[in-house]
Amino acid sequence: MIPLDEIAGVAEVAMAAAAGDETGIFLWGARMSGKSAFAGSLYGLSLPDAHTTRWVAHPKDALDPYTSAAMKHAYLGLKDRRGTKTDIGNPRPLRLLVRKLRGRDGREVDQLRLSIGDPAGEFVSEQDLRSTTIGRDVHRRAAGCRGLVWLVTSPESAADRIRTQTELLPQLLALLDASGGRQIGIPVAICLSMVDRLPPDEQRRALADPRGVIAAHVGPMVPRWFEAVCPIHRFFAVSSAGTEPGVVRPINVSEVLDWVVDADARRDREQIRAWRAALGAVDGARRVARASTARRVVGALALGLAAWQGARMVSGSLLARESAAGDVVPPALGDADAEALLARVRELARDRQWQQVVDELSGAAPAANPVLRRGQDSLLAIAALRRALVAHGAEAERLAALARARASAVIDAGTPGSLELASLHFVRASACEAAAIGCDLDRLVGDYVAAQQSPWAAQRRIATAALRRLQPEP
Repeated sequence: MIPLDEIAGVAEVAMAAAAGDETGIFLWGARMSGKSAFAGSLYGLSLPDAHTTRWVAHPKDALDPYTSAAMKHAYLGLKDRRGTKTDIGNPRPLRLLVRKLRGRDGREVDQLRLSIGDPAGEFVSEQDLRSTTIGRDVHRRAAGCRGLVWLVTSPESAADRIRTQTELLPQLLALLDASGGRQIGIPVAICLSMVDRLPPDEQRRALADPRGVIAAHVGPMVPRWFEAVCPIHRFFAVSSAGTEPGVVRPINVSEVLDWVVDADARRDREQIRAWRAALGAVDGARRVARASTARRVVGALALGLAAWQGARMVSGSLLARESAAGDVVPPALGDADAEALLARVRELARDRQWQQVVDELSGAAPAANPVLRRGQDSLLAIAALRRALVAHGAEAERLAALARARASAVIDAGTPGSLELASLHFVRASACEAAAIGCDLDRLVGDYVAAQQSPWAAQRRIATAALRRLQPEP
């Protein structure tokens, strides 16, 4: 660990994009994760033997002398296969013009003024530095940038794997706290770094399925953590150096930058559309709010969960309902019957008649409409958990298993990272622990990470306490 007095003289960290039209991104990751090589890899991509469409940058494109020197140093380090280190006392951004070239002739098709924040890995991985004024400022600026490139390396031993897991979750939560929201709302490229160091078979596997290899090498809960708190994300496998000794042929570096830039532009377009829609519908929204606010608030408070949100989720496939051989599966309910059923059980839930909710919904046919079916599953999961918490023995286990299955149906049908799923993740985790029904530890931790984005303060508090208890010891 670096003593705090080594950075005591640094007043602030100049990480924000320079004034003007620069796009600011951050490189994020622990020490020796390959962050400082990123600019050198962009230099390597500018060499004439590259013929793919790619983002490139040459030292002559640097917008200040510091960036030009840093690019040359990083490139030479890649060529010699030696690491470079960010100066913890001088974490300035790299400011450069990146150009998008196409084909062997290098025809320029786009360009971008880019500011790359590259904080020392100690600010990311060490709690003592994260909690300093400088560390908090680094996190605040990273959370407010246009995109994040998060580099994770493959552990070299079992002890290294546990250490990486132990460090990653606090890093995510610290950045989440700095974002000031319930999720990190910027594009986050989650990169398995330095894949050139993996055996050839693992390199190919990582390039084909980076999420799967991160789960296998670092831990199956790690991708779930990212998915829970980073709704705009994509997994990559990257190498700044490439696999040919003495030659810099980066792998997927340009693709990462391309995705971050595109995802950021898409996010801007979606926000503009949302603002226009909100402005155009403001009068109608006010009328709807007057009529429905009281009813919605009473219902949400009575349930203790935003069950009405579950009824609005519209994407994905549904978990199949299992039935024993020979069972007669009743026909699916039409919309009118399903809506009547939901109205009836919501009234029971408001009166806290949880057993009656369980009886009504577990004995009813599923709705044909997927939106209404998710409403059924959400309410049944909540009610079954409520009953499991006061039941005993086999009955508690049965109800907890029912709550877990119905919560899973909603979660599996939704989009990973959706805030509307947070409370259902809490239900599933609580069901596992309520009756000790042998749930997978990785999934349990992932559910509690997701539950930290819940709109309910009590759920967030319980999830935070559970994560402290379940987190592996270093």
